[in-house]
Amino acid sequence: MPTIFSLADFQSDIDVALIESCGDVTPAIQAMLDVHEKLESDKIDAYGIVYRDHMDRAASCRKLAEELEARAKQHEATADGRRRLMQWYMERRGMRELSGSFARFSIAKNGGNQKIELKVPEADVPDSFRKPLPAQPTRGDVDTNAIRAAIAAGSEEAAAIAILLPRTERVDISFGPRKRNAEKPEVAVNLSVLDGQVGPTVEPVAEPSVAEPIAA
Repeated sequence: MPTIFSLADFQSDIDVALIESCGDVTPAIQAMLDVHEKLESDKIDAYGIVYRDHMDRAASCRKLAEELEARAKQHEATADGRRRLMQWYMERRGMRELSGSFARFSIAKNGGNQKIELKVPEADVPDSFRKPLPAQPTRGDVDTNAIRAAIAAGSEEAAAIAILLPRTERVDISFGPRKRNAEKPEVAVNLSVLDGQVGPTVEPVAEPSVAEPIAA
């Protein structure tokens, strides 16, 4: 099948032939017209098929992308749930860091500017703790950065109108082999339930070759 460009050139050849024959459709020109008509029809159908096929593929890709995005969110939610459960467990134990044979969870405070909470209505905040508005009759917005800095510097005026809120915390997770104490080999306690009684059995800790999913 000719390309769409060669098909356009073929039409130009027919137009030239018609001009030279003063518009008279000779048998040769008619043969050219018949061939062009068939080639053009086939080309139109071929382009239509390609168009429809790729549009169907695009729709399938979009659907798959939506499904994968939904699955990704589910996996992220599951991972975040495990992280939050471990944070709860660590806080309950009063531990800032816990390590397994290859995974380590540690609680760290979030960075950035520490949030503040006003003790007084915003309208009662002095102008010294407001953003300047030159040549404006209205007062500027409360300058939380100025209040935060003043509290950190020990300003009683700032401490009277606001307090610094505790920093929120997060759990950082890292992976890698843990250094073992050669003098005191580690053991894992496996609580097995037999006949309704719980008894600890001590087993040596083996370094896992493949990380398996851990149920909550």
